[in-house]
Formats: sequence, C-alpha cells, structure tokens
Amino acid sequence: MRQTLFILLLVLLTTATASAQKDFSYTTFDVPGPGVAGTKAFRGNARGDVVGRYFIGTNGPHGFLRKADGTFTAPIDVPVTNTGTVCRGINARGDIVGRYFDNSGNTHGFLLETDGTFTTIDVPNTAPLFGVSGTTVAEQLNNMGEIVGFYDAPTILPNFGLVNLTHGFLRHTDGSFEKIDFPGSDITLASGTTDQGKVVGTYFIIGTGFPVTSIRGFVREHDGSYKSIDVPVPSAFGTIVNGMNDAGDIEGSYLSTAVDITQFSGDNGVLGTAYFLSSTGSLAQVEVPGAFPLATFALGINPRGNVIGEYIDASGEHGFVATK
Repeated sequence: MRQTLFILLLVLLTTATASAQKDFSYTTFDVPGPGVAGTKAFRGNARGDVVGRYFIGTNGPHGFLRKADGTFTAPIDVPVTNTGTVCRGINARGDIVGRYFDNSGNTHGFLLETDGTFTTIDVPNTAPLFGVSGTTVAEQLNNMGEIVGFYDAPTILPNFGLVNLTHGFLRHTDGSFEKIDFPGSDITLASGTTDQGKVVGTYFIIGTGFPVTSIRGFVREHDGSYKSIDVPVPSAFGTIVNGMNDAGDIEGSYLSTAVDITQFSGDNGVLGTAYFLSSTGSLAQVEVPGAFPLATFALGINPRGNVIGEYIDASGEHGFVATK
C-alpha cells in the first residue's frame, strides 16, 4: 500500500533550472505527533489549506488537513471500515476527495464534504481481470463539485490482448461519470480540473512487453477537445502534468530516462525534475533545498500559483508548499 504547451527557448530552461531555488520560497512540514512518518502533501486551495497523507509507524496511511495558519487536522479517516485513507484534493469550500482501501485490498475514491457528508466513489462496470483488486481514485475537485480521477478496467491492448489498464474519469455534479481517455493512448490519468471545466493529466503509449514509449501531458477543454502538453527539454523522455489552476499555470515533472508503467503504481512518485510552467510560458524548476536529487515531487497547484508536493531527504518524506 505504501509502495509504492508550450515551446520555450533552451536558454530559458537553462536559466530556470540554475535558479530553481531562487524562484520560490519553501515552507516544509510534517504532521506532528509521536511515531509519525511519511508526510506527503498532494493539493491545496486558495486559502492555503493543504491535504495529504501520513503514517504512524506501520499503521496507515491516514489523511490530514494542514490549514493556512499551520495547524493540522489529523487523522482524517473515512467513516467506513478501511485499512488506510489518503486525502488527495480540496476545493475552496473545504470539501476533500481521495482514496481509501478496504479489507479486501480494493481501492475506492471518496468525497468528504465540510458538513460531514461522505460518499464512496466507484466508477461503475469496472470489474478487473485475474482477481486483481479494483481501483478508483478521486484526485481533485473544482468549486463546482466536479471530480476527476482514474480507475482500472479490462481493456484491449493492441498486439497483446485483454489486460487491466487505467483510464481517467470526470464525475459530474449529478453523480454521472464521463470517461477521459486521450485519443490514441493506452493509459490516461486525469489529475486536475479547473472551474472552467478543463481537465488535465498524463497519457501513456505502451509498446510490446509493456515499456512506455511515450509520456505526455494533456489538457481536455470544456468542449471535449484534447491538446498535448510537452516541456521541450532536449534530454526529456516524457512530461507528467499533475495540475492546472484557473490562470492556466501547470506543474508536474519531466523524465530524463525511459520508465516501466509499473513505476506509476500506488502513491509513489517517479524520479524526475519537478517544474512550474506559468500561463505566460515561464518555466522554473521546483527543488526543495536539502532534498535528494530528483526527489522533489510537484503534485498540485493552487489558485495563487503555489506548488504543493513532497520531497525526500535522509530522514524520509515531507510535505512542502513553494511560493513565488
């Protein structure tokens, strides 16, 4: 469980990379308490609230809310029988979405509203193959109440056959689901949404033997049209997009080497260079001082343009907020 559009001049990229730590001020944090480990922040709202997960020894994960004043609400555990809760997204009202694990190993999405109303989110008709546990993950929600995420379902993979693959979804406010798949992709992860109804994420094309041959970010416009997002770094193998705010700023990471699709399982991040790309085309690296190389993970962005995520150093996982 614990297991884990922009075309820019190369000189701009070089400058942004060299001055990464100067572009941001970093607030780092851990959920307080004895035995706490593995604090990971996912996303935040305009007030400065941040949600994520942590462990107490080998127990967990548990969700948390870090308020803008630095105080914590923890643990946040869903009010049904579960073996772990991960808070992954929050909107301006304070409604929270995420994932939880049941006693059979299945992963369910959830919505926990500020009035205490709890809703399990499972994309219908997605029974997996081969006895594999089912997976639905709610990643983020906008202020309209629309929720995006991903789920696993049996899918025909060309030149291979029927396998379990991941697809994105958009859950509308009436509770209906819309499939989000980038045209021509094998796997699509929907990870962010805006109040204008845009959906962003990452799509994958897989070759024979399951190597990933292409990783690109995407934005799906409100009219249903899709556009790829690439960070044009000459050494980059692929671009991951984790979020977009209403201003059009995005964040994520780009990879310098090829990866296997299994590296994207669970809540683990994939080693890459974390970035912030503004709506005006300004690119900057996100790198927490003291973090191991390539171990800063940009996982969310709030309406102010602050980047939220986790970093890893010699003492383990920690949360951070990067402020311009």
